[in-house]
Amino acid sequence: MKRWLADRRPQLPAQAAHCATEAYASTTSALRRAEDDGRAWWRELARRSGGSVAASG
Repeated sequence: MKRWLADRRPQLPAQAAHCATEAYASTTSALRRAEDDGRAWWRELARRSGGSVAASG
């Protein structure tokens, strides 16, 4: 096990950085989709109610 870890030690920081970057990108993408879905929901509500719902933004 020590040998395996010693062989891979130089790769670990790069892999951790890559994982962190992927997690950040995935999270921000999910938040952006949720925000877009929320806006679409409010637009649809306003359309169905005849525009009486105040737009938020």
